[in-house]
Amino acid sequence: MKSERSHEEGMRNLPSTQLEKLVSIEDIYAQMVLDEILVQKLIDDLRLEIDRCLDEGDKKTFLKLSKKYRELIR
Repeated sequence: MKSERSHEEGMRNLPSTQLEKLVSIEDIYAQMVLDEILVQKLIDDLRLEIDRCLDEGDKKTFLKLSKKYRELIR
């Protein structure tokens, strides 16, 4: 608990411009994490669809989805 209090006290002692920058960095980091989760979900969904195309022998859709997959993993 003591470290949490000292962190809070330190935050209050920061000049407002530094505090704004810190909040901004936290917002950017949170957005990056969410973006990464979204990309991973898209990749996983594409893999499932690509596997389905392979199972069904759907070459046209396989090629289309494979292209999207390659673009996402770059």
